Order: sequence, then C-alpha cells, then structure tokens
Amino acid sequence: MRRAFQVAILLLVPASIAGAQTADPRLAAEAARLDSYATTPDGRLIVAALMAEQLSVHRNHLVVLRKQSGHNYGTIFVDELRARGKSDDAILLALRELNKQIDRQLTFLARSPAKDGGPSLHGIGFLSTTVDRNSAAAFYTAIPEAGVEGSRGSVVVGLPLYLNSLNSGAVSGIGDVYVQGQLLVRVVGFDFSPTLTVGFPTGHSERGLGAGKVTVDGTATFARTFERRLRPFVSAGLANYVFNNVGYQRPYIATGGAAHFSGGLTVGLGRRVNLGIGGFAVEPFGEQEMTSREVAQDASPAPPSGMPPGMGHNPGTMPGMGHIPGGSTGMFPVGLPPFMQMSHATVQASDLRDHGVNAWSSIAIHPAISIQIAVARSLDFSLTTVRVGLGFNFGRHVFPRAWR
Repeated sequence: MRRAFQVAILLLVPASIAGAQTADPRLAAEAARLDSYATTPDGRLIVAALMAEQLSVHRNHLVVLRKQSGHNYGTIFVDELRARGKSDDAILLALRELNKQIDRQLTFLARSPAKDGGPSLHGIGFLSTTVDRNSAAAFYTAIPEAGVEGSRGSVVVGLPLYLNSLNSGAVSGIGDVYVQGQLLVRVVGFDFSPTLTVGFPTGHSERGLGAGKVTVDGTATFARTFERRLRPFVSAGLANYVFNNVGYQRPYIATGGAAHFSGGLTVGLGRRVNLGIGGFAVEPFGEQEMTSREVAQDASPAPPSGMPPGMGHNPGTMPGMGHIPGGSTGMFPVGLPPFMQMSHATVQASDLRDHGVNAWSSIAIHPAISIQIAVARSLDFSLTTVRVGLGFNFGRHVFPRAWR
C-alpha cells in the first residue's frame, strides 16, 4: 500500500508540473488550435514547415522530436520557446502569429482551383533594380518580370532596361527579352532545379545591350538545406552566349559556346537576412564574337605600347570594330582584357576565360521589398565589381489572392 502511494506521487508530480506550465488558458487554446491544423496531411506539412522556420530548425528535426517525445506540435512549440527563456506573453504572441500564417496558407490551398491533386498555380511579379560598379564603368539595370509559379516550378518573362555609364558617355535602352522556365524537384534528398532561359534579340547588339541573336542557356543546380539554414549548392550550365550567366553582370557580351559553373554556401540569419559566399567559372569554347559594354561603339582601341597612333587595329577595319577573325593572339597588350580596349572583336576562347569568387547578402526590409549587396572578384581580369540592388515583389498587389 505504501509503495503504491509512492508510485502515485511520482506519477502526479510531473503531471502537476506540466499542468502548471500550461495553466494559462490562452496558451492552451492557441496550442490546441495549432494541433487542430495538423490533423490533415496538407496541414501537417504546413505546420511543420512554418514551425521549423520560426524555431530556426529543420522540419525533419520536429518530426523526429514528435515521434521520440510523443508530444503534439503545440506542446513542442511551447516547450521549445520556454527552454529559450521566453515569457508566456511572448510565447502567446508567437503562437498567435504562427497560427495566423498557417491559416493563411491553408485558406489559399483550399481556394486553389487545383483541388484534384494537380499543382496549383498563381501569378507572380518582380522588379529588380541594380547598380553594378567597377573600375571602368557603372551599369544601371531594371528588370521587370511576370509569370506563373507553382509548387513544381515557375515560368517568367523579363525585359531588362539598361543604362551603361561609360567614360566616353552613356548608353541606354532595352536589352534582350527572355523567357525562363524552372523546375523544382527532390532527388535523393537534394533540391534539384533545372532552368532553361531563352533570349530574343530585342536589344541593340552593337551598343552592348543585347546578343544580336536568339540565345539559350540551360543550367542545373543541386542544393540541400541543413540545420540552422545552411544551404550549400553547386550549378553547371551550357550556353551559346556569355553575359549575366555567373558571378556578376559582365562588362561584355560574347556570343559563342560556353560552359559556366558556380558553387557556394548560403546561410539564413533569422527570417529576414541571408548571406552567401562562393566561386564561379566561365569556360568558353570556340571562336567568340565579343561586344564590349565598357568601350563605346565609336571609340578606337588603344594601340599597343610602342605602336604609332592609328596602328592599334587592323587595316581596313572601322574604329572600334576590332580585328579579323582568329587574329586575337598577340593583338592585345598583356594583362588588359579585350573588352577594355575594343567595342567589338572576334576573339579566341582563352581571351574570355574567367573565374573568381563572390559574396552577397539579401535583407528583407518588408514582405515585398528586399535589399541586395554583392561583390565579385574576377581573378583572370583583375576586376572587382560591387552591386547594390533593390527587389520589389509587386505580385503581392497585382495577384493579392495568391499571397493571402
């Protein structure tokens, strides 16, 4: 009898402690509301994803913790915040905000026309504005994009607008309109996103605003997210032009075959800040038609050292038009890339080979506005480019239903 009483006491003490921890009826109500959302397959996915985001852990960690402890999501969320020293009032606010986000996503899912299990699509719209600055020029760019997005990928159409501020003057106009399609799939635990970009010659190629022909770029990216939002990635692609493929906005456009590669690591700091560091490489192959974005079209190339004025380009060519095909070897001064000397030239692949390192950050100052800061160092061209940009998600206003 006495032993049975001791056992009863041991069982009642943890229960009384747990009861004291959830004594606030408001906390209990919000926790119960959170658990009610997880009673369906779609609800469980959304609850786990948003909880993981708020707690800065991987959602698989929450699934394992729930199986090991036997607790529901509401209890796990409250206990985790209590362990971090949060007060009941702070936990209540966090619970209410979490439930509000879950409710919005479930409401949108319920209103989606794809109730038969197919992928739901909604309209998206973005405007990115950037300033790229290096030692030779400044490039101002605005790119509006519009398209559709679903859980398996997206398709967008974009039209770049450029203002190139050169030492010899300013060049402005539209660039090449493009269509970009991207798939999002999971492959053995990795995020796999193949992307195909097709550009059309709407930009003035002789002024460094476009490629002057239809361009195609196919790229594949593998990435994986680990605890604390560490996300390594690697990508590789093939294109028939070189421009904005990798690393930074390039000071030239080259039409010709090229492989490009990049890789690195991004780190999420809270819900609003992302940092990244990586490397890039461009490996052209075959003959390249190069158009400079730093040398104006009517500018003559600088003559190599020791040559008299007027002898810096081949006889019979117009100023700024470069040299005859295949004649790049020995034509450029050592250490000075061709796009810093000529507005247009036919060059060999080795003249435009490039690799380097870059770092970037993105800060969400508003759900619809973000700031980007990046720096890239080209080791082959000894060129450092700094980028500052603003991104605007106008899809939240044009397609409000999709963002509820």
